[in-house]
Amino acid sequence: MTKAVFLGVLLVVGSCLISTSGCKRKERAQDWSPHYREAIEAYHGRDYHRAVSLFEKALVYLPSNIDIYLDIAGIYDDFLGDPAKALSYYDKYLQVATDQEKISWARSWAAGARKRLAVVSPEEAAPGTQPDLTGDKDKALAELRNQLQEAQRLLAEEKEKTKGLSERVGELNAKLAAATKEQKELREQLAAASRVRQEFPAEQESRTEDTGAGAQPGWFRHWVTAGWLLSVCLGFLLVVLIVRQKYARAKDKALLASIQASASGGGEEIRKEDVLGKYYWVENDHSAGVLTFTERDDEIHVSAIDGTTRLRSRGKGHLAGNVLTAVLSSPGEEGVMTKFIFANKGRTLTAVWQGEEGTAVAAGTKEMQE
Repeated sequence: MTKAVFLGVLLVVGSCLISTSGCKRKERAQDWSPHYREAIEAYHGRDYHRAVSLFEKALVYLPSNIDIYLDIAGIYDDFLGDPAKALSYYDKYLQVATDQEKISWARSWAAGARKRLAVVSPEEAAPGTQPDLTGDKDKALAELRNQLQEAQRLLAEEKEKTKGLSERVGELNAKLAAATKEQKELREQLAAASRVRQEFPAEQESRTEDTGAGAQPGWFRHWVTAGWLLSVCLGFLLVVLIVRQKYARAKDKALLASIQASASGGGEEIRKEDVLGKYYWVENDHSAGVLTFTERDDEIHVSAIDGTTRLRSRGKGHLAGNVLTAVLSSPGEEGVMTKFIFANKGRTLTAVWQGEEGTAVAAGTKEMQE
């Protein structure tokens, strides 16, 4: 587990502690919970300096909550680029921590911060001793540009592949909306026809009593016949609409099944080593990013970054055959069950999850190391 993932987990747990009650520690947390809640909101809003300030205020009210030290250290280390301050908070946590698993994580992160702190920047070097790094910088920049161009090319290819799928999903959504509207109109027409059938017999009975005639006039019989015919037609249209909706849903399910089958490679067996690495994924014209699969403690950790919103989601996955199932969550958000279907010996994947607007699909390509 990386320190950024652990920071997100701590923030989610902190949010739950603020919104629930049940133990004495939670009841005592009422005096400092506003600072902690505001710190979480500032973190979600990417206002990291304010988040650090509010976490420090929360420590004043509840110094026994030592996990806040890891919150502050993670923000300094991952987002503010200040390994010195991050190291000071890691050391504070290690001085009082008792959880051996968290202590192991904190020591690992602190070691990384010390390595970054030990690197001397060119401005801090003694005058006359700075090496000429211009050529190395140019070479590194050129390599980065090449990698960026390659990533853009891969993204363009994946966008082209998924363009047809996005258009198909849009067409299905439009047809579903039109069918729903048509069904609503048919129901309104059926209700109007029912009211007409109820009103005409009452009116005819009243007129029969007034005239003293037992026979119904011809125009009334015509209206009744027309009403029955209208009811039959509306009922037929309603049945047709229901059949169309079921057919559209069946086509959607078949489309999703074909996507999964085509991406699964016919039951191809994928090794854990084939999955590990970085993937560039594309969902539609407005959503793309990077997926990273790493192994830690015999478990596969998944990290997803949206290239547009910069939103990070993390979780642990279980690989079975060529399908990796993981629950990805962001700080303060509920987890989303996602299936990653690998093919071509792990070089490509298809991600499928259930979003707010239905089933969502994204395609990814692995970054190949030379």
